[in-house]
Amino acid sequence: MRRPMTGRASLPGKEYARQTESSGPEARASFIFQRLIVFVGEFLRHVPNGRLAACGLLMVLSAVTEGVSLVLLIPLVQLV
Repeated sequence: MRRPMTGRASLPGKEYARQTESSGPEARASFIFQRLIVFVGEFLRHVPNGRLAACGLLMVLSAVTEGVSLVLLIPLVQLV
């Protein structure tokens, strides 16, 4: 069962962000990367594997159809 998210969980992150604001863009990029890694871990933990596989398959199929449409569009652009 999932626990409801509260604003208290992100408080240490906000404090860390305040501390690193004056440290420069490298510290800020590092903080954002760490938060992204935490988000991905939580996402993978809470989404069922079957749903992840289905979404991945849909993403691959959409990329393939995009590539095919671009290949078909090239001759039309060359005509103009």
